[in-house]
Amino acid sequence: MAAFNVVSVIIWIYAFLISQKGDYEKSVHIITVEMFIHAIVATYFVGTDLGFQYYMWPLMALLLSLPSNKLMQSTFYCAVVILAFIVVTLTMRDIEYVYGLTEIINYVYSFNVFFAAAPFVLTILYLRSSSTDREKSLYSQANMDVLTGTFNRRFMSTLMQSSEGEQRRRSFDTYTLVLAEVDHFKQIYESLGREVGDNVVKEIAQVLRNNVRDSDIVCRWAGEEFLLLLANADTEISEKVVYKIRHGIQQNTNIKALSELGLSMSFGIASAHKDMSFEETLRRVDLKLYQARSEGRDRVLS
Repeated sequence: MAAFNVVSVIIWIYAFLISQKGDYEKSVHIITVEMFIHAIVATYFVGTDLGFQYYMWPLMALLLSLPSNKLMQSTFYCAVVILAFIVVTLTMRDIEYVYGLTEIINYVYSFNVFFAAAPFVLTILYLRSSSTDREKSLYSQANMDVLTGTFNRRFMSTLMQSSEGEQRRRSFDTYTLVLAEVDHFKQIYESLGREVGDNVVKEIAQVLRNNVRDSDIVCRWAGEEFLLLLANADTEISEKVVYKIRHGIQQNTNIKALSELGLSMSFGIASAHKDMSFEETLRRVDLKLYQARSEGRDRVLS
C-alpha cells in the first residue's frame, strides 16, 4: 500500500505538470483514473471502515464537468463509478483487518468522507458560478449597449411593454421620459472622425449616469440619442435632472475639449399620465425633442 501511495503521488505530480501546460482535460482524466483505482485498492487493503471507497463520488462531478465528454459518455462513466462503488462496498465491507491505532479509525473515516465530499461540492459550486457568469454575459449582450455601458433600446422596449401589474412591481406607478440628442453630431464625425465621436457618446453617457437616481434608467436609444426613464418623477423634477445633466456636460473636461464645435444637447420631456401607454408617451417626448431641434437646438422642451 505504501508503494502504491508513492506511485499515486508521482501520477498527481505528472497530472499537475500537464495542467500547467494548458492540457487541463488530460490532467483531469489522469486524476480521475488514479482516484478510481486508488479507492478500490485502498478499500481492498483496509476495508470499508476507513471510508476510502467514498473517493469514487467526486469522480462523477469531475466526469460531468468536462466539456469534451458528451452527455451519453458522461452518463456511462458515472454509471460505471456507481456500480463499482456498490460492488466494492458490498464485497469488501467484511474484510477483517487489525488496525494499529484502532482509536483513530473514526477520525480517519471522517477525514476521508470530508475530503471526498469537498471536491464534489466545490465542483458543483464552480459549475453554478460558471452558469451564473454565462447568464450575466448573455443578459449583458442582449440588454446593454457595448459602447456606452447603458441599457439598449431592446431592453427599454421590452421593459415598458409589460403589464400594469408588472410595472407596479418595478416600484413606480408614474414616470417621465427624457429624450436627449447631441446637437450637430454629424459634424463631429465628419470633422474629428469616428473615434472622437464615439468618445463623445461615451462621455455623455457617463454624465447621464452620474446625474440620475438609482431608480432611473439610462438607455442609448439611437446613435447620439439617449432615453431616460425617471421613475416617480413629474415634469418639475425632470427639468431639475436635465439641468444637472447640462451642467455636468459643461464641466466634463473631455467634452469641453470640443467646445470649439459648440457641442450641446437638446432635450424633450414628457410625463406619462394615468393609463397612458409607453408608446404614446414616447411619441410625445419625441415630438418635444423635434420641437427643441426646430427652435435652434440646445433647448429643453416639456
